[in-house]
Amino acid sequence: MTTTSQPAEQSSTEVVTAENILPFIELDQYLDLVAMCDFVREYRYMGLLRGPAGAGKTISAKRYRDEQPLMTANGQSPVLYFQLARGEENHKAFYRRVIEAITGVPYQKRLSAADMISEAKRLLRRYGHDLIIADEIGNMNNDGIEGARTLHDEVGIPIIFIGMDDGFKDRMESELPQFYSRIAEVLEFGLLSYEMLKEDVLSQVSPASHLTFSPGQANADEIAGELFTGAGGNSERGARFRDVQVLLVRCHHILAEKLKLREQLIAENPGRRAPRMPVFNAEIVREAVKKSKQRGKQRRQPAKDGGSKPSLVRDDTSQSGPAEGIPNESSST
Repeated sequence: MTTTSQPAEQSSTEVVTAENILPFIELDQYLDLVAMCDFVREYRYMGLLRGPAGAGKTISAKRYRDEQPLMTANGQSPVLYFQLARGEENHKAFYRRVIEAITGVPYQKRLSAADMISEAKRLLRRYGHDLIIADEIGNMNNDGIEGARTLHDEVGIPIIFIGMDDGFKDRMESELPQFYSRIAEVLEFGLLSYEMLKEDVLSQVSPASHLTFSPGQANADEIAGELFTGAGGNSERGARFRDVQVLLVRCHHILAEKLKLREQLIAENPGRRAPRMPVFNAEIVREAVKKSKQRGKQRRQPAKDGGSKPSLVRDDTSQSGPAEGIPNESSST
């Protein structure tokens, strides 16, 4: 017998967000990352993780860091994780990020590169960190990459680099052969396939939300299909996990509004049959996708003073009907 999607019981007052609407799901590519990190830590190599935006690289790296037993020296994970921002492209920026990841405070001293790498090495040896994960490696130039290699060589610290640049591997191989020779593994993260979304992801939605889903329910394919395409998936590429999260939050919000409206209609019309309980279905997903697209639209308007400088105004002009599509319980589904 197939199951139907019903709103979850609200047993928690937790606020549903893009971060907690789904728990961390250990897909195969995360297990591959664990294997790569364990390998480079054991044999003191470097590794490269790459993949498109929204594939889960950053959250997976943080998950690996957080799963490690804390060190007694400073109560931190033995794995240091940090992101490199735009403008932090040279070797001094890399050393500063290492120091800040260990100390947990911004590094304000104006030191030479030699002094900064000495401080980074001192802290690494003092506390015993045994892996660095440097995210957004595409922001670093060749000087910064060579600075990371120098730290690796002088301390023996394994480093995992994370980036989206498809040409990064080729650039390192041709321009920095000494650095590239230390890359023991290259791991590629992909986007969510339709099957992964339907079978492994949707059934894990937080019970604190209004969304419930089972791969065996009658409309499972329709729901999963709408989410897959709404998150950028098609026959040639997968869906972005990050976009799936946002769409699910929107679906939760839409259902919360429909439930609130239902309660209002019941209170205002106590003698009438109660409206049908809204449920998570493909129509809710389509509405969430539509709202996401509306939020992304912007239109230019001339400045009020008649000048040529435009202002960007959100194009959220659509209005929904008063009953927001909630039929009576006797209506067909």
